[in-house]
Amino acid sequence: PAAAASYLPEILRAGEQEGQLYSLPWYLTARITLANQQLLRRAGYQQPPRHWAELPAYAETIKRRTGRYALFVTVVPDGSAELLESMVQMGVVLVDDQHRARFNSAAGRRAFAFWTDLYRRGLLPREVVSQGFQRAIELYQSGELAQVASGAEFLNTIQTNAPQVAAETRPYPPLVGVDGAANVAVMNLAVTKQTPLPAEAVDFASFVTNPTNQLRFARAAKVLPSSKPALQQLQRELRAASQGAAGADLVQRARLLSAETLGHARVLVPADPGVKRLQAVVYGQLQRAMLGQLGSDAALAAAEREWNAYAAARWPTRVKVAVR
Repeated sequence: PAAAASYLPEILRAGEQEGQLYSLPWYLTARITLANQQLLRRAGYQQPPRHWAELPAYAETIKRRTGRYALFVTVVPDGSAELLESMVQMGVVLVDDQHRARFNSAAGRRAFAFWTDLYRRGLLPREVVSQGFQRAIELYQSGELAQVASGAEFLNTIQTNAPQVAAETRPYPPLVGVDGAANVAVMNLAVTKQTPLPAEAVDFASFVTNPTNQLRFARAAKVLPSSKPALQQLQRELRAASQGAAGADLVQRARLLSAETLGHARVLVPADPGVKRLQAVVYGQLQRAMLGQLGSDAALAAAEREWNAYAAARWPTRVKVAVR
């Protein structure tokens, strides 16, 4: 209990199953928005939108006034989970405690229609259905995207590969839904069932993830700690390093923003069994809607059927038999 108290509560909770803690959180990464100020100015914006609901009007204005795209969110089945996370931010509950689909709901229909409409109106790059996040990086570095969701360290890459774009790039908070929750990715440490030394393994995991060692690791690896004292100290250091930041110190400002994002972040899509299959099913049917092969509601219903058929085979419903 004493060790558990040092972790960020939402991050620690992500390591629970049915009320039992099965892992300890180690280091974290949080996406922020990196935006091209030149494209924003040309479109009449001082900053990018904060909420998904604002995105369609923003994307339309960017396209009309600059000829560029607002953002790139891949729908490749084995690509980034960003779009699936956006659905959760829009109020979609993905599955129930029996692993059956819950995403064919009013919120799910709105989310599918949201992305389908953006694509069919030409407000997303055509390649979102065929290429992954690497394409977003390429487009942003070539000045074809107004913004990209990425980690703070991506700024180093932009500064190396596209210094003119880097000079116009500024960090902003990530896009969120109504509840304001941002996504965080967590690296956990867990103890295998096969170990002959479970107590020693837990002690070692606690040692690796204690505040002192987390802070040292976060400084060296340029990640974020899941320990509250370590995060507070790192924020103080980044704040001091980014005072009046410009140019080379822009990365420090972005890292500070990432750290501050953790105050309203949680794991939006937990690493439950089958989550990659779930993403592939949802993305595959959303692609069909985007390409005009199905209506968005029909595509969502098809995703529900496909997922539930898989879930029924993998997790058969337990039938309780009454003993008389």
